[in-house]
Amino acid sequence: MRFFLIVGSFLLGQILFAQNTEEWNYENFFESFFEEIYTQLDKEKLDNYFSEDALILENGVVYDLKEFESKVDQMRIQFDEEAKSGYEFQRKNDLEIIEFRKHEKSLWISLKNSASFTVDEMSIAELNSLVSAFLIEKGGNWKIQMYHMSLIN
Repeated sequence: MRFFLIVGSFLLGQILFAQNTEEWNYENFFESFFEEIYTQLDKEKLDNYFSEDALILENGVVYDLKEFESKVDQMRIQFDEEAKSGYEFQRKNDLEIIEFRKHEKSLWISLKNSASFTVDEMSIAELNSLVSAFLIEKGGNWKIQMYHMSLIN
């Protein structure tokens, strides 16, 4: 009887954890991430997505969270300067999930992002990238602990 209680408790815990993870929509997480960080260039939102000790690898450059915040801020300044010139710059992200694997309080994901850029509704560029990320769950919140992005053809 004790064996069945232990096994039953374990199974119930697994079911509850699975429901918690399924309720969390990793696709929405990354759609919001790319929209708020790379499109809106909102450095204030970085803490919503990254853990304090995040390691960020982007196109051969290694950043900690503070350095990446500075990069996002510099991009924001650059785009604000373009806007002062009267240009309407837009970025649209199209994500394709390649692989997703969950482990107890961690998960990793790989995806492809095709970002199209327009100025005054005229297409000026498209950047394709491969992304991989390792996330951890703390207190019910998922945060990126390691992020890697490389441009591809």
